[in-house]
Amino acid sequence: MTIAQRTRRPEPARDALLAFLRTEEQAYRLLRRSLRGAPRG
Repeated sequence: MTIAQRTRRPEPARDALLAFLRTEEQAYRLLRRSLRGAPRG
């Protein structure tokens, strides 16, 4: 197997991890924005 084939092969575990981290980051930003917009502090 060549290097090009190896890099082009999809890695479901890594893709799932990246998607999970992306959604976690978006949820964290949304939570911080809502907390900052709250009339608490």
